[in-house]
Amino acid sequence: MTRMHPSATARELERELEVLEQRLDDGERRIEEATRIGADTASWEAFWIELLHSYEDVYRRLQAAETDHPALAA
Repeated sequence: MTRMHPSATARELERELEVLEQRLDDGERRIEEATRIGADTASWEAFWIELLHSYEDVYRRLQAAETDHPALAA
């Protein structure tokens, strides 16, 4: 999983959110397909939850950066 530097810019955080969103979407699609054919997806689901937590962390950092520096939100 990607870890952004604590002083990442808003633009870098937005890009990281985009990447994580794509990975979450892809993971969800793969889990759904595997579930349809009866595959065990427990480990995939656990990893998907880790990705979701990463997304939430980056989102909170972006919100904090925009609150601390409103000019970044523009």
